[in-house]
Amino acid sequence: MSLNLHSPSVRYPLGVVALVLAVFALRIAAEALVTGFVEGRSWLPTVGTVGQTVSLLLLAVNVVAFLVVPAAAFYLGHRHGRATA
Repeated sequence: MSLNLHSPSVRYPLGVVALVLAVFALRIAAEALVTGFVEGRSWLPTVGTVGQTVSLLLLAVNVVAFLVVPAAAFYLGHRHGRATA
């Protein structure tokens, strides 16, 4: 049995898996960036105090993780359902 990566039955689920893995990578990178910023090892543009900057960065990561990713997964699932129907 050959695996055809261009068929709709495989492409959309792989897209959702890639999306979820990208979010995990983004969260890990954000934690490392914020930790380096708080410890003074990296430079980031600041918004007020260090705490405000960290809060803003983590808010941006959470918006992507909890709003953008579910919307994209829903869209991919809808496309997958329409392609297989």
